[in-house]
Amino acid sequence: MGQAQFEALVKRMARLAQCSPRFYRWRAYALAVLGCAALAAVVLALLLLLAPSVEIALHARYAVKFVMPIGALLLVVLRALWVRSQPPEGERLARRDPPELFALLDRLRARLGTPPVHEVLVTADFGAGITQVPRLGYVAGTATT
Repeated sequence: MGQAQFEALVKRMARLAQCSPRFYRWRAYALAVLGCAALAAVVLALLLLLAPSVEIALHARYAVKFVMPIGALLLVVLRALWVRSQPPEGERLARRDPPELFALLDRLRARLGTPPVHEVLVTADFGAGITQVPRLGYVAGTATT
């Protein structure tokens, strides 16, 4: 996909999100569920291939040649699912330091229906952004920074 195609896709999705936010949200959820289901299917398929291969390998030496690649592929897929994300570094602002900023964040959060912002950091680039740092890989629970 070229830059022009990417920009056209982003504009089309922005219009869709603007015109029909509920449909856009459900579409995003559906794609996320579909992606998770595909990964679960790959893991399940590898486990289903591995189980009989191990059983056969216990009775025939040559079957180890089947167990090793399937097991290695399963380990690679599982390892790819365990991603660590480093939290951003910066100086933490207390809620009392810039009360107007926190009031604005609270209003935005309420208006958009987003999770709470747990901390605000001033970074070296003085940029603005929001990061959700996963607590358990990308499996469960995040803290918004």
